[in-house]
Amino acid sequence: MKFKDIAAFAFKDWKKHKGRFFITALLCLMVSTLIFAITYIAFSTQATAREDMRMYVSGLDGVVQVNIGKVGARGDEEGYSVMPEDIAVLKEHLSAVGEVQGVKTYEITREVRFAGALVRVKAIENSGVTVSEGLNIEEAPENAVWLSAFYAALAERYLHVTDIVGKSYSALIEGKSIDFVVAGVLSEDDYGIYAKSDYLYKSGAAAITNAEIALKIPDGEYSTMDALSGAIDKAETQIYPQGGALSSPAVSHYKDLITATALTAVLAAVAAVFFALLMLSVLRNNAVIGIYDNIRLYSLMRCLGVRRTDIGLMAAAEISVCVTGASLIAVGLSHAFAPLCARAASVILDTSACVFAWQWWVDIICVFAFAAFAAVYVAVTLYKTIKKKKLLSTVRNEV
Repeated sequence: MKFKDIAAFAFKDWKKHKGRFFITALLCLMVSTLIFAITYIAFSTQATAREDMRMYVSGLDGVVQVNIGKVGARGDEEGYSVMPEDIAVLKEHLSAVGEVQGVKTYEITREVRFAGALVRVKAIENSGVTVSEGLNIEEAPENAVWLSAFYAALAERYLHVTDIVGKSYSALIEGKSIDFVVAGVLSEDDYGIYAKSDYLYKSGAAAITNAEIALKIPDGEYSTMDALSGAIDKAETQIYPQGGALSSPAVSHYKDLITATALTAVLAAVAAVFFALLMLSVLRNNAVIGIYDNIRLYSLMRCLGVRRTDIGLMAAAEISVCVTGASLIAVGLSHAFAPLCARAASVILDTSACVFAWQWWVDIICVFAFAAFAAVYVAVTLYKTIKKKKLLSTVRNEV
């Protein structure tokens, strides 16, 4: 049969069953619109998440914070785990993503028992003190300490020595013994001991509980945030092989958005499939009714040598036209709900960003997929129905 003959038979059937055709088309329109709206919400959620990330970074003037150390460990001696070299490693990895603008540390110091007294050792690099006797900072060994003039005199009296500079001693830090060399005496008369920062941390006289690194990044694009997350993961593996203690509020926000958009996409896909199956189940009922209404005609045509393919096209024409036409109208109609789709995405992500995303290729795929699947489904149903019927008996009854 020619295409015009197939179309003529199909059109004749539509005119005969206008009510069924109208109900089928209306149902397809309603469900198709709902499916497209759900799809737009999923894509809008992703676009809104990207805009929210850009707004988040923009609100920080492009400077995000990366933390090293255990959460809540500031001022807690049991929680410290950060060494200066750890901070250096993290800065090196972060430099590949942006510009490190500063490091803020949270430190604690412990009392040291030496020469009959309990004192807290201070870092000599930033103290602004002057060495009056002994070695300067550049010349002294790693485990060197400097005593104030007052404390040097007190230590000499307590230790029964006449010249304390250059001699090695031991001190106690919370019951732990450490060895050091008195490198010199300071001109200041305060009651104190000074040492290099690295030695303070290694000996346990001081500790960094947390450090906050300010990182200037170019933008809040997903690619940038993904690179930042990767840099933190690499640094974390190098610094804490047994378990990480690095974090960044910006990266956490990025991962939350990724999780939310992925979950929304999955739920949208499940909902779209559910409504599509619901639509096809109703279309199946309508198709079966149409097939049984015309089974005598189809049987007669089959006995006269008309190909099963042509009969299938005739039977599937009504459903295909309904689905295709309704889907095309639903594409335009669903765009009328664009503000609602964008608002739904904003509510899902709990953000002030509100973006509607439209993917034209999704519309094309959905329209053709609906029509093709419906046509194949009807053709298979027709084949099974005719197969169950005894065609000669059907023709005899018709005659």
